[in-house]
Amino acid sequence: MHEIKGKGTFNTSFGAIEAGDVSKGVRATTGNGRINLRDVGGDTYAKTSFGAVDIQRVNGNLTIENSNGPVTANTVKGDASAKTSFGSVTLEDIIGSITVDNQNGAVSVSAARTAPSCKNISLKTSFSPMQIRLPSDAGYDLSARTSFGHITSELPVTASGILGGDSLNGKIGAGGCTLSLTNSNGNIEIMKLGK
Repeated sequence: MHEIKGKGTFNTSFGAIEAGDVSKGVRATTGNGRINLRDVGGDTYAKTSFGAVDIQRVNGNLTIENSNGPVTANTVKGDASAKTSFGSVTLEDIIGSITVDNQNGAVSVSAARTAPSCKNISLKTSFSPMQIRLPSDAGYDLSARTSFGHITSELPVTASGILGGDSLNGKIGAGGCTLSLTNSNGNIEIMKLGK
């Protein structure tokens, strides 16, 4: 489905959903198929299992629910929330708050370089690496912990409390927004957002 002037609602099972140029938002649900959405002009909701989700350019909030499948989203003007298991989550250029709840899958997240202010970020996974990229002038109250893994940061962190390789609490920059990173059996990397 392409070039829809209103809101799009798509439901199927065992089939793929593909839509683009939807001016008012999308609600897409499928049982076991992939979901590809492009250029959505409002809030977007996508739900599947055993299928990949790939969403590009959303002018609103984005919510993705998946299981046993990878999730990719790029250029979201609002908040982004993604839940899956046994699949990777890649979210890039997110202006709003970011929430990822994953199990047994890698997490890679990039905040938007042009965001007017920081937004809360909460990332969880297990048995996989976690990477987050933030602007060099970001301000966050950091709480990061893992087990059987290491935490590294390219951004300076003013740490407080007991310091250990598997936990890090403190401030990035002047602080302000919440940055909560939780992993088990995997590393956590805090990186500078590239130019």
